[in-house]
Amino acid sequence: MTRLPADLDPREFALQLAVVAGRLDERSTRAVEQLERTSADFRREVTSAANTLGAERTRAAVAQAVAVESRMRVLWIASAALLIGAVVAVAGATLALASAKRELASISRDQRLLQAINAADLTLCGDRVCARVETGEPYAGADGPYRTVARR
Repeated sequence: MTRLPADLDPREFALQLAVVAGRLDERSTRAVEQLERTSADFRREVTSAANTLGAERTRAAVAQAVAVESRMRVLWIASAALLIGAVVAVAGATLALASAKRELASISRDQRLLQAINAADLTLCGDRVCARVETGEPYAGADGPYRTVARR
């Protein structure tokens, strides 16, 4: 325990202690008020930051939704274009196949005609084609038993 100086009056010492206690109370009150103001300012800043963050999050979500919608639209357009291209390709292939079938039928007719001509006994009689026939009709031509082929 601390001893008081001999020349100090205990009432005066109690008064000084009361003054010191009052100043400590004032300082404590000011410190609490300062802490409350700082806490309120911090709370406002945190609330403002949270609101800003929420708004940014909402804007980002909207932007992402718009981007997804745009990508989906592009995918649908690309799919439609590919489908139309496939239909056009099938139609073109069908037309090409039909044309090739007609050409093949024409070639087949020409081939049969050429095979018949190749199997026939033909020769030139001057500037005309003569054919030897197997029927009993009279023959013509300088080279033997041939008949002149009619012109078209």
